[in-house]
Amino acid sequence: MRFYISVFILLVLNIATMAYAQKLPNEVLEPYKQYRAALKSGDKDAAVKHAKKAWKSAEKHLGDHVTTGDLASNYALSDNEDWSRDRQRAYERAVALASLHEDAGKRSIERQVQYIEAFASNEVGKPDQFIAKINDGFSILDKFGLRGSTFEGELYILRGVHRTRRGADKSALEDIEKGLGIIENSDDGLISAYPYMGKLYRADVLRNDNKDLDAALAYQEVMQNVEGILPADHPYVSKAFSNWMALRFEFEQDGTLEDAEQAGLCECWPYENYKSKAYPKKRIPPRMPRAANGSGYVQVLFDVTDDGKTENIRILDSSHKVFERPAIQSVEKWIYTERSEEEDEGSRSDVTSRVTFVLMDGRGNVLPNH
Repeated sequence: MRFYISVFILLVLNIATMAYAQKLPNEVLEPYKQYRAALKSGDKDAAVKHAKKAWKSAEKHLGDHVTTGDLASNYALSDNEDWSRDRQRAYERAVALASLHEDAGKRSIERQVQYIEAFASNEVGKPDQFIAKINDGFSILDKFGLRGSTFEGELYILRGVHRTRRGADKSALEDIEKGLGIIENSDDGLISAYPYMGKLYRADVLRNDNKDLDAALAYQEVMQNVEGILPADHPYVSKAFSNWMALRFEFEQDGTLEDAEQAGLCECWPYENYKSKAYPKKRIPPRMPRAANGSGYVQVLFDVTDDGKTENIRILDSSHKVFERPAIQSVEKWIYTERSEEEDEGSRSDVTSRVTFVLMDGRGNVLPNH
């Protein structure tokens, strides 16, 4: 997850320039202009619709053309919610036609990484296909001599995250560490959010291995966002903070908080804003959904009323959508302490928590996360 917004804007300008220089057919240019207008007005649905039409028209009137690939990439990146065959095909065409650009190597691997990330988010349960796309990415690196680049580090981190989700923690950690090392030593100047993804899942691996203090310190590193690259409300930061808070609460409950603080656990941002928040009195465990074929979790954000009831429950992150509704139904039944006079105004807004689902096989072994 590089910061594609800047790349995306650049792509828009490039296509506009090509349109005037090469006199693109109106059948392509008009829906592209409508797409840009929809983006400017903030109409996402219209932007997706016109992006798709522009790409389809380019396929019909231009065929294998650099602009066809750019428009395919526009459509693929514009619709993050609908994983259809058309969107998958758009990613495939965007990667294939990237070779027509002057910077073919960088453009090809960047689009392949985008494709892999989208595939990972939408194609849960297809590990062989995911690994095949990772291997395609490594092939692109070899073809264009891009080993040692930020892109290579991102591929290793993506593969490590995938292995974490499949329960292969040892190999996952090896991939994540390798990816982090490559990005740290890369001199290509690219800014990437993938190191935070890697650090976040490295912390998950440590937590799965019952190394709670190490995990808390790893979450803390992401939470504090010391390089200042990610916005404070980025999902990686929110998820790290939620997990860090859960571990800090566990340390407090088992009497090891002082030792943890001596080891480096801090009372740092954004913890200061949460210290006086409502305290849970009763938490109803969630029901395991019948459709689940593995364990999982849901990060929730909610408000607590003055009398201790939960409301305005929102999803921050989840290992799979199948867990989201049961998590909300569980949190709806939770009870917190009533408001005290010492609590600050607004201290009961945006409370975070993690709802965990554990599924075991017939022999009592915990199945890995979805």
